[in-house]
Amino acid sequence: MTASGLTYQLLTAALVSSLAGDSVLAFSTIIGCYLFALGVGSYCSRYIRRPFATILVQTGYGVALLGGLSTTILWTLFAWGSGFYLGVFLLILTVGFLVGLQLPLVMRELKERLPFKELVSGVLALDYGGAVIVSVAFPLFLVPQLGLNYTALVFGLLNVVTALGYLTLLDAEGRWTSLKWEGFAALLILLTVAYYSSTLERLTEQTLFPDPVIYAKSSAYQRVVITSSGLDTRLYLNNNLQFSSADEYRYHEALIIPPLRSVETPRSVLILGGGDGLAAKLLLQDQRIKKITLVDLDPAVTELFRQNPTLRKLNDDSLNSERVTVINEDAFKWIETTEEKFDLALVDFPDPSSYSVGKLYTVYFYRRLAARLNPGAAVSIQCSSPLKARQTFWCIARTLEKAGFAVRPYHAMVPAFGEWGFCLAQLEESREFQKATIPARYVDDRVLPTLFVMPNDMGPLDVQPNTLFDQVLIRYFRQDWSNSPF
Repeated sequence: MTASGLTYQLLTAALVSSLAGDSVLAFSTIIGCYLFALGVGSYCSRYIRRPFATILVQTGYGVALLGGLSTTILWTLFAWGSGFYLGVFLLILTVGFLVGLQLPLVMRELKERLPFKELVSGVLALDYGGAVIVSVAFPLFLVPQLGLNYTALVFGLLNVVTALGYLTLLDAEGRWTSLKWEGFAALLILLTVAYYSSTLERLTEQTLFPDPVIYAKSSAYQRVVITSSGLDTRLYLNNNLQFSSADEYRYHEALIIPPLRSVETPRSVLILGGGDGLAAKLLLQDQRIKKITLVDLDPAVTELFRQNPTLRKLNDDSLNSERVTVINEDAFKWIETTEEKFDLALVDFPDPSSYSVGKLYTVYFYRRLAARLNPGAAVSIQCSSPLKARQTFWCIARTLEKAGFAVRPYHAMVPAFGEWGFCLAQLEESREFQKATIPARYVDDRVLPTLFVMPNDMGPLDVQPNTLFDQVLIRYFRQDWSNSPF
């Protein structure tokens, strides 16, 4: 009971955090509501009279159907754009209430068969032991191997089978045939949804994107979606646009060319993020660069851009180059352990929408990065939009300064994103750009100086730096994007 309830909590919180981007808020509110509902269910169980077995079996079926179909229901509500958060809390409150009813009823059913102390200790030990197993299996096996949707369906099926097994042991004379048929109906519903799950997921997911979805898969870390209109290919991670092939050159030239032209002899380059290989593609055109180390958390993304023919053509097969080493690891941990040093570093992480990403924008992380740079090295960081998220942009700049960098903020127009911001950071300040070494469609000699002119509506703000122990950047980011008129 506790194990299945915990599983449905984790599934719901993981789905909400992947779609809404705030894991702390999702897990906190969902667990809190679930525990409240458990208490209400436990309290209400005092008003239930015999037969306890019938109530136990029927609540088991209810938990199985609601929990097993939870991710399908919530994903459909999100895709339709209506009632998602109402659905989340109604679902978690109902499941919590039903599970809360069950535990006291089990004890009341068994109280005549076992001494009280053995009854309480045995039931609670089994219940909490199952919860421990689920809490370990959920991140290590269930989600990586089955995904959120199939994990929910598998546990729903297990709940029904358990209820039917309990009913069979209890009802040797076959008196409760109707309850068994209810169980078989619940099994049929869950199996039917499982069979059509992929089709339903494709149909609902397509409503979220303007172009046809040509690839969609959930990795251990995120939902990866590729769309294509024939002329434009786009990558979405957790429904957030990462690039459009129609204008990605503008973004990547703005990210790469200012720091590249700030370094006299770049031989070794570090890319943090950039699992699509598009930054590596541009860098490989500079023959002075002998080694590129790309650190990206998700192997599902890097393998996709290494193997898919369409995407390999898009990035010029850069991830299979002998000069590129791909490391699938958390950059926060990797930067602590590596002994390598670099002449150029590109920091291309997603926007700081959650604390797990925000730690990669802290003074602590930037100081660790500074320790991995050779003398005369340069770094560029994507910093969200200085127009739409002005506090966010300047918080990142102030964080870099606090970490000891000389910082030059700049911006570029990328049609898919609008005005986008970057910071050029060096440990030794340099204002003179070197001669161009790679061809540019956008950031040429004429355009490069203009990127560093910040208009008044993107100008500096008095904001705090982002630290590991007080991630003020996350608050700025939420304020900016929730209040943005654009």
